[in-house]
Amino acid sequence: MTLRSSLVATIVALLLVFFLGGGPGSPDQLPSPAPDRVTEPTAGRPPTTSDSVEDALPTEGTNLDRSRSDGAQTATAREAKPLAGRTVVLDAGHGGADPGAIGVSGRTWEKYNTLFVALDAKAMLERAGARVIMTRSDDRYVPLATRAAMANRAGADVFISIHNDWNPNASLRGVTTYYYHERSRRLAETMQAHLVAALGARDVGVLRRSVQVVRETSMPSVLLELGFLSNWNDERLLADPAYRYRAAQAIYNGVIDYLMQAG
Repeated sequence: MTLRSSLVATIVALLLVFFLGGGPGSPDQLPSPAPDRVTEPTAGRPPTTSDSVEDALPTEGTNLDRSRSDGAQTATAREAKPLAGRTVVLDAGHGGADPGAIGVSGRTWEKYNTLFVALDAKAMLERAGARVIMTRSDDRYVPLATRAAMANRAGADVFISIHNDWNPNASLRGVTTYYYHERSRRLAETMQAHLVAALGARDVGVLRRSVQVVRETSMPSVLLELGFLSNWNDERLLADPAYRYRAAQAIYNGVIDYLMQAG
């Protein structure tokens, strides 16, 4: 074969390879199409920009549950305000430089436990229509006389002081409600019953004691001891957010029960 014929044959062979496949740049070597996107479940992580926000959020009990057929009944329930026109003063014991009782472990402080419970109870009571006044809403000290004066000045319907107990006898545990004036006794009995039921705690009882914040208030007033920080088991419970939340629910239910009976 001549040189010219050889060159022509080579060119023809290259053209056949190019058009029929098998050489560089052929379809066999191109990346295959990307598979369809598989959406990952969003439970347990925050939604991303590619996730549907409605899919990521729970719908039960929220305005995203558009399938509900009882919208009118739900709206009516939301508008029900059994404590409308009522004023409740919540007094989170201690605060600031006064830590209150310190747990037997040395890691649990009364001033924080009481504030957490008071804040949860405040939110519940306000949803029911109550005007709620906090003697303190952060970690600060408020004199006892000032706390009572705040309630008197507001013309409150009830005053509730929230505390954790302490006793040299480390075996003591449970909840206690204190009152001073006879007008406060029914409130004390109501609150104690709700606390014992909600917390499953030992019932220490309803006791009369001359405590300044309940003595100097002009409305039904109680002081609640939600457990003993001197007791290992009670301290563990008082440090548990779920236990504190149940305590707040008990306070809420006790206020509803008492004020509805009072009319």
